[in-house]
Amino acid sequence: MELFDWAAGKRLAEYEGDKNGIVNHLEFAPDGSWLLAAGGANDGFLFFLDAGGKKALRADKVGMHVHDVAATENADGLIAAGHNKLVVFDMKG
Repeated sequence: MELFDWAAGKRLAEYEGDKNGIVNHLEFAPDGSWLLAAGGANDGFLFFLDAGGKKALRADKVGMHVHDVAATENADGLIAAGHNKLVVFDMKG
């Protein structure tokens, strides 16, 4: 995945991981410290990226292709909508 600053016309970062599939949702943490990429093929994925350090923080299979994600107000939880299900992820601790 590549991250661009369209206004400046430059690429900011390139992230590589072992997950394959289409990214359907991108969302920054409220403080801008990480970027979430969600999507995938059959198993789906949540891919957390260090926005400043330009490295992968964590990648998880979620058991479904993820179509969309909504974060709680302070980003300590996620609700993922996928093929025929909703999944709630608690990100505390």
